[in-house]
Amino acid sequence: MSGFCSSGPCVAIETCSNDYANCNGILGDGCEANLMSSTSHCGSCGQACAPGQTCSAGTCVSSCPYTMCNGVCTNTNTNINHCGGCNQACAGTIEGALTYNCLSGQCSALTCDEDNCFSPSCDSTNNRCNCGFVC
Repeated sequence: MSGFCSSGPCVAIETCSNDYANCNGILGDGCEANLMSSTSHCGSCGQACAPGQTCSAGTCVSSCPYTMCNGVCTNTNTNINHCGGCNQACAGTIEGALTYNCLSGQCSALTCDEDNCFSPSCDSTNNRCNCGFVC
């Protein structure tokens, strides 16, 4: 829909070209919204995409290559607060662990409480921190 003026008031054209709409109702800019790519009017007027999404072919899609957790693009393979899935924190999941690591979506102990020694070889077998090393 677009407007035109000819010796008087502006007159609206009845329809917009495919994939466009007059979402703001202003004749002066006519069919301003591209319904196929506008994140404010995705697929139809007023249909806004969520934060972190884009509009592709009139459908809101995630532009995040990972997982959206609480509105934030999150790699659940490495994030200790969302390890293996959203809101799956590692803290408190392995007995005796002081700090944690998330590798391939699995929590593991990074440091153990035995003499507070650091060991990258801490094992989380049976959900216990079994360092077994000499400081």
